[in-house]
Amino acid sequence: MPRVRSAWFAYLALSLVAAAIVASMACGDDGDAAIPLTPVPSVASTTPPPTELPAATRTPLPMSGIASVDRAIELVLAGSASSLQEQVRFTKIACAKPPPQGLGGPPPCMDAEPDGTEISVFPTAQCEATYLRPGKVLPIRWPVEGATLFAAYRTPARFFPPGAYVVVFRRHGGAIAGPAWELVLSDDGIVGINYGCGDTPQSLIDAQSLTDEIIAPQE
Repeated sequence: MPRVRSAWFAYLALSLVAAAIVASMACGDDGDAAIPLTPVPSVASTTPPPTELPAATRTPLPMSGIASVDRAIELVLAGSASSLQEQVRFTKIACAKPPPQGLGGPPPCMDAEPDGTEISVFPTAQCEATYLRPGKVLPIRWPVEGATLFAAYRTPARFFPPGAYVVVFRRHGGAIAGPAWELVLSDDGIVGINYGCGDTPQSLIDAQSLTDEIIAPQE
């Protein structure tokens, strides 16, 4: 029995020592508070935020202040042939029998039309005059490929195709030959087109006696 009691006391002493060690670890030596575990802070990204690119800029178009003219210029430079087609407006002109000769003459009457009958036409020119009638106006050839604006004018009397304003474009490509072409406009839309006859923009202006500028010639 004395050996059993002695062993029991030894076990008890070891348990008390272990408990003391645990307490010491929790409280620190000499009663100091335990150092808490501090989480490792996350490292902020050093990659700078993406820089926004400045909005694309373009040289403002010269403006005439005339809505139909400015709209037509915008559509030509955008290459929008379908939108130009929507701006087509027919003009009523008296037809003639027999068919007239020469640029700027009236449109020819059809067989069933008496001389002097007013008909709706869309005048075009390419060295000679042509009149497109409703139903035969689609598609108009719009030489927008590589086109740049040259100038715009109010038209003089007896101008062909007839209209209030004319816009002169340079041609830099496409299948239609010649360095210059024109759109003729009313306040409502496009009333004619002149594909030119090998003219430069300035020679076309001079030949047509265009002097009343609404957009000065562009370099």
